[in-house]
Amino acid sequence: LDALDGKLARKLEAATGFGAKLDSQADFISFGVAPSIIIFRLVSVNNGIYFLFIGFFLALLYYGSVHYRLKRFNKTGHSDYFEGLPSPIGAALVVLSAISLYISHLYIFIGIIIVASLLMISKIPFPHLDVATKKTFLRYLKIPAFIFFVLTILNLSNINIAINFYVYEILFAFACSYVISPIF
Repeated sequence: LDALDGKLARKLEAATGFGAKLDSQADFISFGVAPSIIIFRLVSVNNGIYFLFIGFFLALLYYGSVHYRLKRFNKTGHSDYFEGLPSPIGAALVVLSAISLYISHLYIFIGIIIVASLLMISKIPFPHLDVATKKTFLRYLKIPAFIFFVLTILNLSNINIAINFYVYEILFAFACSYVISPIF
């Protein structure tokens, strides 16, 4: 829905400065605060006092990266390429790894948080969704990624249609394919 709201507002000629600021604040909550809470909870719970501090630091690191990323985006605006990993993809990496049975191992999860945080504040050019789906490498992943996104939503809603198909892990792999897209 984050990708649709701006397009819809521009198409209806209803885009305003207030709407853009409101959208940015919603992005801070959805892609910064919510994953940071998940990070703190997953790292610190039942892992001892040492991991309480690590969980707090990682949550703060991730939120700070999202905050920096969105502030930088608000200054530069829309273009064909983002400067740094878009925060929705960073949030997807964190949340999908948190809910996966296979990649939610504590040390793997910590590594994913650090990599996502560093990529968000980097200056690596990541293609906008419109540009990315025109590229040969990512064009073929658009429909399968959407299907696995829907299956993920259904599984998280306790409608266990594809519980044995490694839905979270496959969607995580699709997100990772976008992360490595600047290489190609």
